[in-house]
Amino acid sequence: MPIKKKNPSAKIKIGRPTKYNDDMLPKLIEYGKKGYTLTMMAVELGINKDTLYEWIKKDGPHYNEKFSDVFTTAMELSQAFMEKQGLENMANPKFNSGTFKFWMQRRFLKDWGDVPQININHNTSQELSDNERGVLNTIITNLNNNKNYDTE
Repeated sequence: MPIKKKNPSAKIKIGRPTKYNDDMLPKLIEYGKKGYTLTMMAVELGINKDTLYEWIKKDGPHYNEKFSDVFTTAMELSQAFMEKQGLENMANPKFNSGTFKFWMQRRFLKDWGDVPQININHNTSQELSDNERGVLNTIITNLNNNKNYDTE
């Protein structure tokens, strides 16, 4: 009886199978329309939120472009839902605008986070040194790079 040789070019799957399936995509949209947080979406999908982060992280080994695109849309829908809730409840005397603002700033940092105020005192009759210019450019770059939205 001849011995069967394994195909050396066949890929061996390591780890457990992915829980992802395309049925999750319309559910994400539904959850976004209801204002769900990232954690709530993960729980409803039956996955750990770390798994969700892996699927949306572009340079990660488990990145899923289709899921990531739909998740981005779901988060925009979630923000729109929450903003609409705030708008509709502003006239309500029981509406706590401070709590609403706090909640929105934490959930949607990119659009709702406070813009840091920086005061730079410099004698305008002098040019900035190369070192001062470098420090200032670093500060500006870091501020611009930190305008990522928080998905929670």
